[in-house]
Amino acid sequence: MAIRWESTERAPVEGDLIQASRAGDRQAFSALASANLAWVLGWLTARVRDPDRAEDLAQEVFLKAFEGIGRLRDPGKFRPWLYRIAENVLRSHLRAERRARAVVESRPFDALDQVAAETRGDPDRREALREAIAKLPVETRDALILKHVDDRSCEEIARTMGITRNALAVRLFRARQALRSFLRAE
Repeated sequence: MAIRWESTERAPVEGDLIQASRAGDRQAFSALASANLAWVLGWLTARVRDPDRAEDLAQEVFLKAFEGIGRLRDPGKFRPWLYRIAENVLRSHLRAERRARAVVESRPFDALDQVAAETRGDPDRREALREAIAKLPVETRDALILKHVDDRSCEEIARTMGITRNALAVRLFRARQALRSFLRAE
């Protein structure tokens, strides 16, 4: 015969946490966020395929949920409501990313030509640089152009691209490494 230990205290259920959150209880909302973080983060990671970006987006999802919990009409539909917030945050992020990419991709390479001409003055080297930049993956190329051609700050680039500053630093490092490799091979 198994002995069952039962607590006389009732563990807070999601409905109680939602009601407390609606009343402004930050700890209750923190418990709700913790209980739902894994599936929100998993869903976002599957969509953006970048864990750092997914974490940033999940943080935005829970911030929006915290700000809007008072507008949740049916506490029994918390998860679908949170899912809609995650979808909207993802859509906004992807739209911003597409806009940033469109700006970078539509930008002519004239500024890169100017930079190459000023640094080397060699037309062959300038063409090799253009070709090397064109071979870079889109995200890496975008980061490189925003930093070195548009002269934007790392903070601004990270925000525009929807990535962390660490992720941006990695992309810029990889872009420079790839350019060195491409140019040495020439």
